[in-house]
Amino acid sequence: MTNTFIQIPENRKNDLMTGYTDDGQLTFPSPVPLTGAGYGLKTTVSDLLKLVKYVLESGDPAIDLMRTPLFADEDDDEYGFFWLVNGTEIMHRGGAKGTTLWLIILPEYNAGYTIVFNSNGDTSDQLVNRAANYLYDDMEFFPKKNPYFELRKAMLENTDAGITYYHKLKTDEPDNYIFDDPYLLNRIGYDLLQIDRVSSAISVFKLLVDEFPELANAYDSLGEGFFMNEQYELSLKNYQQSLVLNPENENAVTMMEKIAKVTDK
Repeated sequence: MTNTFIQIPENRKNDLMTGYTDDGQLTFPSPVPLTGAGYGLKTTVSDLLKLVKYVLESGDPAIDLMRTPLFADEDDDEYGFFWLVNGTEIMHRGGAKGTTLWLIILPEYNAGYTIVFNSNGDTSDQLVNRAANYLYDDMEFFPKKNPYFELRKAMLENTDAGITYYHKLKTDEPDNYIFDDPYLLNRIGYDLLQIDRVSSAISVFKLLVDEFPELANAYDSLGEGFFMNEQYELSLKNYQQSLVLNPENENAVTMMEKIAKVTDK
């Protein structure tokens, strides 16, 4: 049998996206037989969005089959016919030489989006994942805005000023931004911990506790901040409160045991 290859008309070749490696080296598409589209399917962003629309609106029974979990990987992520189908989300991640892509469909919001980079490699993987997550965060709260990005920027520049800005934004624009998601402040606090700004992280976790005093995880996070700052008495106090609010918090029990070992020395 003679292999048949995807052919690009001469008048469309200038429309092809040029691909690069992470270090800027030009790549060239590999000819792939039509018998297997993987690693060789050529498409456009507009066509991918047509696919999103079809999945959301067609009512095709094949879509239900596509969304049916068939197996889970070691991280307990579930897959159906090579689509990641955790919860209500339908996602596929791919790429080839000079290309990195996410296609994400969110039936819960009747929406979807695609992100395509004309590069591939470890850096491109990290960037496309970050962009996909940022867009997801924005869509999750639509039509209200997710203030994470501007608050994170403000708090990383100057944490005290950023906390003041948080209160101002919450007072002046409560209808434009979402403030009832504790993950917002918790995430910023851990962003600060990751760059070893422990005291700043503690300030953000304190704000988290003030905003969500009945949330066990808020005290758990503050307890971790104090533990990393070697303020063990305050750390213990917050882990104890977390355990009161959530008796099933195994992390609090583990950390309290660690504190006991450290302070007994």
